[in-house]
Amino acid sequence: MTSEQEGSSVELSVNGENHQPSVPAAEEAVRSLESKAVSLDGSGNKLSPENRRQIQTMGLPPASRQLGTSGKIMAPTEGHQQTVGGVGSGAAVGGGGPWPLQSVRQWGYNAYKCTLQLVSERLGRATRTADLETEAAVAALRESRRRYEALLNLASALTKHFQAMCDTQRVLADAFLDLARQEPPALATDFQQSADSQRALQRSGEQLLVALQAFCTALSTLVNRTFEDALRTVSAYEFARVEFDAHRGDLDALSVRPSHGRTGAEVAKAEELKRQYEIRQQKFEQLRHDVRIKVQFLDENKIRVMQKQLRLFQSAVSAYFSGNQEALEAALRQINIK
Repeated sequence: MTSEQEGSSVELSVNGENHQPSVPAAEEAVRSLESKAVSLDGSGNKLSPENRRQIQTMGLPPASRQLGTSGKIMAPTEGHQQTVGGVGSGAAVGGGGPWPLQSVRQWGYNAYKCTLQLVSERLGRATRTADLETEAAVAALRESRRRYEALLNLASALTKHFQAMCDTQRVLADAFLDLARQEPPALATDFQQSADSQRALQRSGEQLLVALQAFCTALSTLVNRTFEDALRTVSAYEFARVEFDAHRGDLDALSVRPSHGRTGAEVAKAEELKRQYEIRQQKFEQLRHDVRIKVQFLDENKIRVMQKQLRLFQSAVSAYFSGNQEALEAALRQINIK
């Protein structure tokens, strides 16, 4: 059975006048293809939760991922014509209205084709487009993000512990000062000196704490914004690759059939398949270029940010533990931390 025939078997039930799908087409496709995968490879292994989440969102436009509790698929902002999987639905939809049935059908068919492509790749029945250079860059990006996230967790833990130490020093200084007022002069002087020492340590610690918090803030921005922005582009690239391979497989299957004796409808279908293939190819190549640019910019930004923050961190920590108050204040002024 070809992917077009399999895709045509996906039916969306219509409930009510708003024409909303009762069951998402992608979930139907997952269950159907899982059963086929089990019968084909005999291993009994089903799709992993990560693959299931990827399949469920395949072909779904960003605005249509915002599902309410009622399960209705809502349209994007006003005045935008909806395009599903690169194919225009031909209907302009207003803001907040339900998706046209044709758009939902097209999305379901596109999701089914991409699901079939993923399962076929998993079973070794379909080929995938491989770009070793880009895939190596993506793997390095994910590993770098994992390491910087671990560094952020450690720096955050250090900041929390140091905050607790500063709080303890403040309470200890208050206790020493209280005893200095109550004890006889023989002990009062020593208690007063101890209180002053803890106060000085606390003030220096709070200055170091400001530097640690600035270091954590910079790391958090790098991990949760810069890296995430690049990884979103990577996700779009990976999905475009699956779409491209799915349409390439359809075109390859059509090319092995004899061209003579085709009806007008079959010729039109072949032309449409070729057009959709070229659209996916252009999208895939553009996103591959975007991924390379994002990775390059991320590396440059990472070097610039981390050089500045590591120098601050080193200067502040060295000045604090050496007892150099002036150097600690200079380190904070260096990046305009008040």
